[in-house]
Amino acid sequence: MAVIVATGAACQPTNSRSRPSKLPVQISVVDEDSKPVTSAKLMAIGNSHPIDIPGRRELRIDQPVAGTIEAGGYLSEPFVIDPTDTSVTVKLFRRKGENGERLSMQFAGDMMMGRRYQKPVERSGTPIATSEEGARSIVRHIAPIMAAADVSTVNLETVVGQLPAAGAYPAKRFLLQSPPFVLAALEDLGVDLVSLGNNHAYDWQAPGVASTIAALDGAGIAWAGAGTTAEQARGGRMIDVRGTKVGVVSATTVNGDFVNDSLPDAHDEKGSEMPARDAWQFEARSFGFGKVGDPDYIATAMRRPGVAWTEFETIESLLAPDQSAALWASMARAYPELQDWVARRGHGGAALFQAGAVAESIGEMRSQGADLVIVEIHGGFQFSDVASEFATRASHAAIDAGADLVVGHHPHVLQGFEWYKGHLIAYSLGNFVFDQDFLSTFPSAILRTIFEGDQLIDARIIPLVIDRYQPEPAAGVAAARVIRLVNARSALTAYSERIERGIIGAVIDQHLPGNAAISDDGMTGVITEQRDSSRVGYHLDGSGEARLPPCALVRTDSFDGQIGFDLLQWGDFDDATADNDTQGAAQWSLTGNVITGVEGENRFLRLAPTKARGTSARPTARSTTPLHRWFDAKFQPVDGLPEYTFEVRTRGTAVSAAFLKVAVYDVDDTDPTTEPKSTLLNQTSVPLTVHDSTGWRDLEVDLSTVLNKESGSLRPNAVLPYVIVPRGSPGLDIDDVRLMEWRDLRDIGGGVWMQADALRGPPNTEITVEQSGCEAPTG
Repeated sequence: MAVIVATGAACQPTNSRSRPSKLPVQISVVDEDSKPVTSAKLMAIGNSHPIDIPGRRELRIDQPVAGTIEAGGYLSEPFVIDPTDTSVTVKLFRRKGENGERLSMQFAGDMMMGRRYQKPVERSGTPIATSEEGARSIVRHIAPIMAAADVSTVNLETVVGQLPAAGAYPAKRFLLQSPPFVLAALEDLGVDLVSLGNNHAYDWQAPGVASTIAALDGAGIAWAGAGTTAEQARGGRMIDVRGTKVGVVSATTVNGDFVNDSLPDAHDEKGSEMPARDAWQFEARSFGFGKVGDPDYIATAMRRPGVAWTEFETIESLLAPDQSAALWASMARAYPELQDWVARRGHGGAALFQAGAVAESIGEMRSQGADLVIVEIHGGFQFSDVASEFATRASHAAIDAGADLVVGHHPHVLQGFEWYKGHLIAYSLGNFVFDQDFLSTFPSAILRTIFEGDQLIDARIIPLVIDRYQPEPAAGVAAARVIRLVNARSALTAYSERIERGIIGAVIDQHLPGNAAISDDGMTGVITEQRDSSRVGYHLDGSGEARLPPCALVRTDSFDGQIGFDLLQWGDFDDATADNDTQGAAQWSLTGNVITGVEGENRFLRLAPTKARGTSARPTARSTTPLHRWFDAKFQPVDGLPEYTFEVRTRGTAVSAAFLKVAVYDVDDTDPTTEPKSTLLNQTSVPLTVHDSTGWRDLEVDLSTVLNKESGSLRPNAVLPYVIVPRGSPGLDIDDVRLMEWRDLRDIGGGVWMQADALRGPPNTEITVEQSGCEAPTG
């Protein structure tokens, strides 16, 4: 439970091995004219009683605190406060504007409660959603914030029900089903509508769609984007929000065709190591349809599924809808493993994104009196930093057709924003409640918008982090890093593309606008079209490095050296999440006797092995390490070969056995017809030379050879570092752990904005760079 002490309470002494001190934070609540709102109440998550804020009040807190600020005549406003904030100002928007009533609308990304939420791989600290209580517990740290809006939506990327495994779509690689308990979490989150236009709505085919719709209807939650028929799937949904009619259209670009396109043809040879479950791809079956001379005629013959699919694709455009449906139904009986996840060809599923169909749905909503129309698009490349060309065209087409706002999802990571013809596009809000296990999938955000009539008057992101599969409000430096990540991806003039089989990269295109800027207002990221920058000086130390603040973007053509980015982002062990717990070390897995130490406001880890057992600390998930991240229009890399360093602050005496273990992997997710493969290529151990000292010392280990070394034909593309102290060894304190990826970006013609944690160049020199993202640049 969050404990907040009002002004005048005594500050508790700091214990270097327990709780930190409560620090004073001045909180001011003002209106749009910067005048104090004297009737405000602070509703902190975990506190049983509200706290009056008569315009200004000093609070004392020892951990990040989140909740809402309430006042009569104003919109409820979410807040997240960090103990190190010193002072924060919360601006409340009046309920009534000059042009009518205002509405707050919030959007979050992908949500489900299947897989690990039902049968976690690691029980320790992993939430369980096998009951209503468990489902509510998973979202308890974020629910009041999400529910603070007049209307909230998520992308419900799962079938809802308890359908048997035998009914799942045959041969589909990833199947998502959540029990009806997920509805309890949606209720606590205040979700009014879910988008179903995604590639998992049809995982249990027609019975799954029907089960999901019935569950949502029973819970009184609106939905859009899927149906048991194409007509039902394409239809938008109108909801009434305080008298304002809001229309929502949901559709996906991910239809399953790309899986069928990857099937072996008649001449491909079956590999000797192919799993038995995939052998169907090479199995010739008898199939034929229609009569000679008919447009849908396919001669009866023995064909592999991929060959049959190719013949179907060749003639489908020549067929009337009823002919296409009849042919597909016959093919599906012969080849049930062929994938089609959208509502077409005579069956239901998710709504397929087609610009004309979406425009028609928007027009229908307007004809029914919609005051606002929101379009949610599920598409793009998974895990890519920037939107694909098609996602961009689809989003632009939706706005051209009359949408007021476009919200995207599917990549499972945060992407950037764009302003297009005065309207906002959010290309991907990442995961919200999801169980993926790459560090890149953990940063998240809620998009908060305020409309006055059909005018967007305020847009912000509320930074979140998914820690052990639970969404939590991010505070302090962690929030700044999430804001910087989205700011960088909004500024980067690039689109994602399949460079070659298995490689998705960002292609630099300086004709793209990069016109959205996200600035840190102390609690949220404010989305505007105004990007400020300035020249900032740094001193490169004896090792040739300079650290940058966690808000910094750097213009690549302003610096003749290397830009470094920390692949971990969580190595300071600070308490950076509003989870009603003063422990830090989010995103770390600890084994053995590990103590979270506190000195002043700084947290660190003490690895304290016993005679019987050693200790270790590692990130909870792997970091990705592709050979190249950025390419030019000819798909040639422009980012040079990466270099890697592992950096850590250490403290200890007589520590001689501590070491760094680096596990490197090849993760192959290139073939949509088979399960992804994760191959441990090697594990390297490097001694950590810890100098006897009562003070902190910095260590650096060059890992470039380890992380770039090929194993046969494979190069590592994921890494997991461990700090290990064997049993019987003296204790070792660690802090500020970073896994730095260094790249030379001078080959990007014209320069682009990149997020950076450090710069590297000639030692003991002064440099100046063009920097953006920080209100008060540090030099």
